[in-house]
Amino acid sequence: MLGTVATFGFWPVGTDQFIVQAWASDVEPASVLEPGTGGWGMPYFEWRLVDIASGSAQPVRGLERSVANNTIRLALDGQTYLQQTVDVTGHSELYACTPTDRR
Repeated sequence: MLGTVATFGFWPVGTDQFIVQAWASDVEPASVLEPGTGGWGMPYFEWRLVDIASGSAQPVRGLERSVANNTIRLALDGQTYLQQTVDVTGHSELYACTPTDRR
């Protein structure tokens, strides 16, 4: 469904959707990774919204490719948030995760 060699994180969105970071399809792991490094510090991950009911995955609009991010689930009043690391200085931004409409 995701067509990726690796995923990172799991952020629930509603009852049957979640967001993950998926290894970018245009990045060949063997060409960028040294054995044992894992690739966590480079922007090789794209954000995907996975819909369990439909069996589909789509890019998350508004989130650029990034490094593997914090996997802490941030929630307030039933709303899930994810934190995206913007640069190597540790600057991060917070995004509200909302389910998509399947109409």
